[in-house]
Amino acid sequence: MKNHDEENEIQKIINEIDTIMFGYTLKHNCISQRNFYEPFIASLLGASCATTISTFILKDSDLVIPSAVIGFILPMIISYLPTKGRKNKIKTENYNMYKKEYLWLTRKEQIKVLKLVKRLVEILKCEAKYDKNKKYIINYLDYDNGNTMFDKFEANHPQFEILSQDKIDEIHQKNKLTPEEMYFNEFAYPAVCIPADKSRCVKFGNCRDCLVDYAKSQEEWEPITFEPQMIFEMPNEKDLSKSIRIKY
Repeated sequence: MKNHDEENEIQKIINEIDTIMFGYTLKHNCISQRNFYEPFIASLLGASCATTISTFILKDSDLVIPSAVIGFILPMIISYLPTKGRKNKIKTENYNMYKKEYLWLTRKEQIKVLKLVKRLVEILKCEAKYDKNKKYIINYLDYDNGNTMFDKFEANHPQFEILSQDKIDEIHQKNKLTPEEMYFNEFAYPAVCIPADKSRCVKFGNCRDCLVDYAKSQEEWEPITFEPQMIFEMPNEKDLSKSIRIKY
């Protein structure tokens, strides 16, 4: 496989994963994820400081232009150096973004993503012949010790079982919902705290995992009907006038 063909295959798989998760493709390079304005402002300040020092402190007019150029370029270069802290920040932001979107997918969509991720791992291990392409895959997958970030999503969060179509039809014939339908149709919109147990908050740490686990506790569910209720009655004008006492 030529380098260009290898890159195209990798990009095609990554684009497909992004489309399933976000509805569009993302640009995966570190520079595009950084804020350009902050380094630019730092460069302007650097140029201003360098010019001020040359003019008023060193009092050397010949140094004004060179120092201004250096003061402008140096902060920009430093801001784009691949420092460990910046890399970790970008990685963390990517990880959290992908986790949030992955956990919101239906189980069938998650399985599609996992199959594509497996293909990327196969390319990484067997077919990727160029270091640049290997690093690209590793960065995208957050690949570490044989595991990807998608493996971590699977291991650290409850997921729905994929039911056969016959089982789904059987549940629907009873006018009931599957656990996954119960979660997406009833629990997630509007967000409800069911079963409202503080110990579950401690155990799961977030509403999504708690509600998915609770939805999985039954094979089929009766749809929930939410009815608006008045939690207190407004007094009529006559009662209101009696209840108010004005002191002069």
